[in-house]
Amino acid sequence: MSLQSLVHREGWKSQTLAFLASAQVLCRSCLSRQFPSAALRKKHIPGVAPPSAIPGRHYHHRPISAYTFSAPHRRTLFLSSTATIETGLPEPVRTFRKQLYQSLPEPLPKKKTQPLDRRVQVTIARRMKRNRVIELYYDLKKDPQLLKYLTTQDLRAMAALLMPPSGVLSHSSGPALANMVSDTQSQGIKINAYSIISDLIQKRPDLVNEEDISWLVPMFINYGDLDSAAKILREHIDSGHRASEATFTALVAGFARGGQIESATTWLQEMARDGYTETNSTIVCALVDGSMKSGNVDQAEKIARECWNESLSNVLARYGHEAVENGQLHDARRFYQYRAQLGLNSMPLLSHISNKGLHMLRIAPIRRLLYDTIQLEDWEGCGLVTRKLLHFYLQRGNLVSATKLWKATRSYPNVFGKSQYTNLVESLAKAGYHEPLMQLYRDLKAQYPDALTVPLYNECLRSFVRAKAYKYVLLVFSDMKAHIPASDMTKETFYAMYALCARTGRMGLFQELLEMARQAAMEMDFKTMSSLMACYLTADDVPSAIKVFEQIATTHGPDAVDYNLLIRATAQSEGGEVDFSKILKILQHMNKMGIEPTQSTYRTLLSIYSQGDVEDWLVSRLLTYPKATRADEIFLNNIALTRQIERNGPLEATRVFLQNDRRLLFNQKVEEGPIRANGMTYKLLMDALSESPRNIHVADKLYRDMKSKGWAPYLEVYENLILGWSRKGRIQRARRILQDMERDLRIKADVRLFTMIADGLLLKNKRAQAREVISEMESAGVRADDRLLQHIEQFNTSSNSNSAKYTSD
Repeated sequence: MSLQSLVHREGWKSQTLAFLASAQVLCRSCLSRQFPSAALRKKHIPGVAPPSAIPGRHYHHRPISAYTFSAPHRRTLFLSSTATIETGLPEPVRTFRKQLYQSLPEPLPKKKTQPLDRRVQVTIARRMKRNRVIELYYDLKKDPQLLKYLTTQDLRAMAALLMPPSGVLSHSSGPALANMVSDTQSQGIKINAYSIISDLIQKRPDLVNEEDISWLVPMFINYGDLDSAAKILREHIDSGHRASEATFTALVAGFARGGQIESATTWLQEMARDGYTETNSTIVCALVDGSMKSGNVDQAEKIARECWNESLSNVLARYGHEAVENGQLHDARRFYQYRAQLGLNSMPLLSHISNKGLHMLRIAPIRRLLYDTIQLEDWEGCGLVTRKLLHFYLQRGNLVSATKLWKATRSYPNVFGKSQYTNLVESLAKAGYHEPLMQLYRDLKAQYPDALTVPLYNECLRSFVRAKAYKYVLLVFSDMKAHIPASDMTKETFYAMYALCARTGRMGLFQELLEMARQAAMEMDFKTMSSLMACYLTADDVPSAIKVFEQIATTHGPDAVDYNLLIRATAQSEGGEVDFSKILKILQHMNKMGIEPTQSTYRTLLSIYSQGDVEDWLVSRLLTYPKATRADEIFLNNIALTRQIERNGPLEATRVFLQNDRRLLFNQKVEEGPIRANGMTYKLLMDALSESPRNIHVADKLYRDMKSKGWAPYLEVYENLILGWSRKGRIQRARRILQDMERDLRIKADVRLFTMIADGLLLKNKRAQAREVISEMESAGVRADDRLLQHIEQFNTSSNSNSAKYTSD
């Protein structure tokens, strides 16, 4: 197909292509900033349909013009930068122009240890350039004579640089500006740009030419400065020039949305005198919007009937959907609010806004939409937005935001449904977020007990066993036994519980599980035998473990797991230094049986030989193991950090960890990459740091870093931090950690934690505040034990005796 036929097929005009080809000012970076959704549209989220693909929805294609500020094109300005900087100018002006017209630096190649993509680097570079230009302009302001050297081209270049992309911001006016911007950062950028541009125009009005009115008027309107916009347009008209229809429309719409209907009517008459249409879509939309905003529903109904001959309900729905199609999600939110306040069905509009926003990856407007539904007590709509947001978060693996969404909506009726609970439970269980999982499990058990099926119980059990949260495993299994008969339990249930016994040496529980397995008609297979052998080893019953291995050898035949356990048994029977020749015989027998050593084999050997050439060889094999998973990599990192703590101390180990370069962990050659971690990684570092109060500030830094990445700390981590800050005398910090623990884990502080805080106060000789802790405990329903009371009394006695001794001396 030829280019001309393609152009004809798409309905483009050939002269448009000729103009674009001759201009030679388009670049991919500018296009992506003018149309941010275009660059992201390829990232389709499963389950979130593009708005244009939603069946059964048809719109009147009468688009609402945004009339946002549109500054001169950045690329055009930079192409002519060499001719802008003249010789013979004062040095401050030359420096200002050089910074203003200097192109952005090329982004650096993306590194594994610095995972910033090119767009983020460009954004950071543009922000730094913008801040530098602002600083230099304020330096110029100090000397009014320097401002005389600025030109109209400088004004346009400053507007192009300082203003955020128009495609990101919805059109707005009046005091509602704060609700219209896409995020707080864009709002700050806009305010800085407005203050500087308006200041420069005030000091140098001669810089404004006739063609600048088309972007200056909308700029003033965007900031709610309608008087300045009207003034500059009036001066333009009085000087004999004719304003464009777009400029008139922007000003009328600004006054209408700001509720100044009389001023809007005055400018409408001025617009009619110039021969322009007074009832275009943007003006009618603004009039309806302004009337609804001021609470004048009758006037909005009248405008809808006179201009479109339709009911207000249909007009609000039309403008809401058109705003969504134009990417003006904040305007669409307002039309949803109007419909909800009138008691109209708003589910189609809510669905359209949510789909469009998630498809464009604009999450902030959708979060605010969720807040709108809560404020309006639209629980059906709140449930719809919650479901779409949760699906989006889970598809992208953003479990931190998904958990926050659940916490924000769980208290509202029929918002977070049964299917949302089960989906989030499964996702948290697979990711190993054990503390949020336990909170969610408790909530699910209270809200929807029938949703706790055998597969869901199994997911929770496996996750808690992997996280070594053994108390939670026993709690969940106790609930499972109370609701699920043993005959309905599956192999996965017993395998998870066998793993618990293998790690903790609970022989009594293992015998109980074997009895329950017989009721479920589950035979004693090779996995059960391996777990039984591991349980004996953990319980330090090596002879029984050897007997189980012999039974495995005569029945199922040992695999790599059983040989790993035999290596453990041999090491435990040796007691002290293990003779490597015995371990070598086991490895040779494995080779004769055709069984290759696995990651677990090398891990077992590494736990036995923690230094010397053997350790280096084992680490090298683990690093180069071809089938290593992410969990294997984290395990090896934890081993290396443990060695760092033993050899160099916790501070050095933490320094290496925070540098986030895996090459620093090992003596062998390792590929560049970050140090992957889990909750156990943070726990082993913070446990080592908390042993000394002088390191507690470093442990607190790790605690904040851990929470920022979505890992909920273990209970022991909270306790160690409370103890460390109390010993250091930082009681407010200790109380903050205590409050975090109660909020995050949803458990109340016990007498031990209150005793830690009281001891810290006594160390600082704050006896009165230590006694207040007892009153605080009583109000929290915690009874002070005799040890705490005796400690306070002994401290008072010793302090009084020391005081008397000092007086007698």
